[in-house]
Amino acid sequence: MVRHHQFANASHASKILSCHPTTVKRLIIRLRLEGHQIKYERSLGRYVLEE
Repeated sequence: MVRHHQFANASHASKILSCHPTTVKRLIIRLRLEGHQIKYERSLGRYVLEE
């Protein structure tokens, strides 16, 4: 979802994934620990994957 820009913020993703926004934030943390370069761009208002 992050790669295809379908992931605006944690609350938006939580609606798509049917979970709590905190769960989404934990998933992002786990992905970062696995080596994915994910950051939140305030100017865009969404998470982005740096490749």
